[in-house]
Amino acid sequence: MDEIGEILRGVGGKWIIKLRKIPDKTPIAVFDSEKKEIGKLLDIIGPVKSPYGVAMLKICSVGDHVYIN
Repeated sequence: MDEIGEILRGVGGKWIIKLRKIPDKTPIAVFDSEKKEIGKLLDIIGPVKSPYGVAMLKICSVGDHVYIN
């Protein structure tokens, strides 16, 4: 499992993730630190040097780290 980023905040029923690593494709399943699927990364937004991801997540909190398989 590769860490892709940290949950920054919730906006309108979706979550914004500060990305450290950009996945090859979207949508892609997102996991918590216990390897449980918590949702999907839907899109990548923002500048190339500081990208963000938009995700639909079930159970999460601001500051949680998220992973992809």
